Amino acid sequence: MGWPRTGSRRTARRFLRLCLSPNRLRMSKMKLTISSDDSSVGYLRLPQHPGRDKKGVVKRTVELADIIGSYQGPDLIFDFDENDTLIGIEILGD
Repeated sequence: MGWPRTGSRRTARRFLRLCLSPNRLRMSKMKLTISSDDSSVGYLRLPQHPGRDKKGVVKRTVELADIIGSYQGPDLIFDFDENDTLIGIEILGD
């Protein structure tokens, strides 16, 4: 999967479609964790995520604002493993 470098919405849609395609994401056993310190911060652990206790599994992060230059909203940070599989999404509220 190529990493988009432009700020177009079309590029972002393609990127998200690839990340969330059925062969990359089984729609079961997702877990949303809200920070106990700040209720506007959360992490969505996807089925491929090996678990909270596993350290060093995130090999690449991509911020939505880097894909869509004009994006406005909470910071969304996509976490990928060494196989470029989306394993989690960090949500940093306003």
